Amino acid sequence: MMSMPKPLKYFVAYLRTHLDALIGLIVVGLFLLAAMFAQAIAPFDPETPTDVFRSAPSVTHWFGTDSSGLDVFSRVVYASRIDLFIGVVGTALSMAVGVPLGLLVGYYRGWPSELVMRVSDLLQAFPPFVLAMALVAIVGPQLQNVIFVIAFLTPPVFLRLVRSEVLAFRERTVIEAARCVGNRDYRLLRYYFAPNVIESALVQASVSAGWAIMLTAGLSFVGAGIPVTTPEWGSMVGIGAQMMMTGEWWASFFPGLAIAACVLSFAAVGEAVRILVNPERRP
Repeated sequence: MMSMPKPLKYFVAYLRTHLDALIGLIVVGLFLLAAMFAQAIAPFDPETPTDVFRSAPSVTHWFGTDSSGLDVFSRVVYASRIDLFIGVVGTALSMAVGVPLGLLVGYYRGWPSELVMRVSDLLQAFPPFVLAMALVAIVGPQLQNVIFVIAFLTPPVFLRLVRSEVLAFRERTVIEAARCVGNRDYRLLRYYFAPNVIESALVQASVSAGWAIMLTAGLSFVGAGIPVTTPEWGSMVGIGAQMMMTGEWWASFFPGLAIAACVLSFAAVGEAVRILVNPERRP
């Protein structure tokens, strides 16, 4: 019988002793399954009104219906496609830009590195939500544009994180020894620096994915993100907020609960990933 690989073995052992990480992994997995099989799970079309308006949760409509007669449960399920796709793809693009830049800026000295850092400071000087609203207003409230905005705002986080790791590792004896045996800068960055910064980058990616989902929901809530007709958690909360004034809480409660559960679960998974990729932290 084939034995389990050691990293996976330690990861399973960690999940057994850390209930929060296990729950987070399960919840993220459930959202991913909902996103992949939304058409089979949702009982109603998310954009076609039913003949029941403002209905409370029932056997037919598990999460009730909103003021337009749309089934809230179906829209929550379909919205996982939009929000997870934006969060994962936007974060992946941010890593693809921020991690290499962080490696280069941390390793090389001179005015190009300083210029990159000053541009990063400029981007981080503005409140992220306000800057995101301004960018979406310029490029338009479409799915691909929201991903572009996230990919534009988040790289400085990865850049600074990776740069700090490189600066701490750059002067170590092992790097001097690697230079002495003839390793060029490219090999040093690829085989020495990159493996030592990937841990922090992966953990940050999990947190950033949750932040991207919150940003998407916030933009959609104020009408500056995904169009209202498209099922998206933030816009659903915005629509349901008007119903809460009359005590009809379900239209905004369930999508809001989905946002909270998804963001918290990504944060819990990030700590579990730290254990998986860092041998020194394994039990």
